[in-house]
Amino acid sequence: MIQLHDKKFEVFISGAEINFAIENMAKQIEDDFFDDVPVFIGVLNGSFMVVSDLLKKYNQPCEVSFVKMASYEGTQTTNEVKQLIGVNQNLEGRSVIIVEDIVDTGNTIEELKAILKEHNVKHFKIATLFLKPEAYKKDIKLDYVGIRIPNKFIVGFGLDYDGLGRNLPEVYKLKDKLESTSKFEKIKVNVSNKISILKSKIKRTFHHGEDVVIDWNDVKLFNETEKKDPHFIINKKLFCLYQYCFPD
Repeated sequence: MIQLHDKKFEVFISGAEINFAIENMAKQIEDDFFDDVPVFIGVLNGSFMVVSDLLKKYNQPCEVSFVKMASYEGTQTTNEVKQLIGVNQNLEGRSVIIVEDIVDTGNTIEELKAILKEHNVKHFKIATLFLKPEAYKKDIKLDYVGIRIPNKFIVGFGLDYDGLGRNLPEVYKLKDKLESTSKFEKIKVNVSNKISILKSKIKRTFHHGEDVVIDWNDVKLFNETEKKDPHFIINKKLFCLYQYCFPD
């Protein structure tokens, strides 16, 4: 447990979990842009650690730039997005991937989409390490999501509480008053993230023949959570739930 200013925070997501999520995001983006040179645009201040680690794991040509937006004061979002540092390069006809540390209300994403529309970009994609599904109400598709979390305030790995906590290698959340609520949320997040990781592994195996380890308990978890009776496809000696993970 740590204290930042007047509030206490407890460990929520480990550095290993974050690293694994970013690695999966990088592989997904590589699959989509193997024949292109995308421009990654990090949204400051929070995304600097995400962008750094993501590009270390991205093994294809790319460019990187940053914009600075602001919508948070303390632990609350203001619902008003301010553009502090704008796009300073020609993006016309380019594939652009916005990199966020976290998406909750989606106000920043909505503003960035409007800005980049004026630049006539070829492709507009959004990657975020963390997503709060309960808070996100926009119709804008999020293309690459690392970890889904409850609608709680978090700090660490680029995220701050009034300036403190950005340098923490793990992610912390406000200490819960009710421990039972905390345990329930952790279980819910764990199930969601395991299913997301399973889907990513299956896609990598099916398309690229990568040797990945799939935990059969995660397959069972997917089946029970999605309420489906999977039809298994044998590929590279692995059972793939491909048609149910990727119906399109």
